[in-house]
Amino acid sequence: MLEVSSSDLRRRVLAARLSCVSIPPAVTFIGDNAFARCTTLEAVAVPESVTRIGEGAFEGCEALCDIHLPSSVTDVEIATFCACRSLTSWRFKAAAAAL
Repeated sequence: MLEVSSSDLRRRVLAARLSCVSIPPAVTFIGDNAFARCTTLEAVAVPESVTRIGEGAFEGCEALCDIHLPSSVTDVEIATFCACRSLTSWRFKAAAAAL
């Protein structure tokens, strides 16, 4: 399992003040708080390889306005999108079992 963790990618997103992120196709799990408080992040592309999104993964991403969750995502933990005030486009396929 390849995980996007808070210790590596989050630091780079914050430093570069990125607005869009494409998760690499080898990633299967977006870890707890992986993008938490990345306030410039507006859109995230989640590949079919991702099956789980950890607790608070996008918490406090105030500019996040668009995210598409593929049908492979079957588990979205608590507070994943808490305080995402700009989230206006939420697309997911019906296979999500534990949302």
